[in-house]
Amino acid sequence: MQLATKELLDSLRQAADEVFSVMMGAAEEQSGEPHESTPCDVQGDGPYDLEAAVSFSGTPSGVVLLRCCSQSAEGITRSLLMMDPDEEVELEDIKDALGECANMVTGSLKTKLLDPRGEYQLSTPTIDTCVDVEHEHQAGKLAYELTSGPVSIEIWLSEECSD
Repeated sequence: MQLATKELLDSLRQAADEVFSVMMGAAEEQSGEPHESTPCDVQGDGPYDLEAAVSFSGTPSGVVLLRCCSQSAEGITRSLLMMDPDEEVELEDIKDALGECANMVTGSLKTKLLDPRGEYQLSTPTIDTCVDVEHEHQAGKLAYELTSGPVSIEIWLSEECSD
């Protein structure tokens, strides 16, 4: 049964919203200051420095790609690891946090949308300045403006979705 683009993007948005809500909620508890994750113009292409990708295998197979600038990567890391504002953020912490964020979004998408359709497996996250996406069909893109900067979440599939 082929996925519909709207259904896929709705599920991806719900997964991303949940992850950012949990991450930013933890940051609010620690700092006492409100943090926002607001969906913004899906056409936005920010100056992205880092990417984290988690592939899923099944029918269809694909990859969820989280892209962010260095400031948003640091913000995600601070929120996820509940770091103090004066703590130094190491590159390994950033890689771990972005990988975990991409893994949580993809895991939620898998559980809620993909698993009811068949068996799917997730890869371990790949983090780099430019992740090579082997899937040829971009099924959609969500852009977020976090307090710390822009974040994009894309989904690429091995086959096109239906409308």
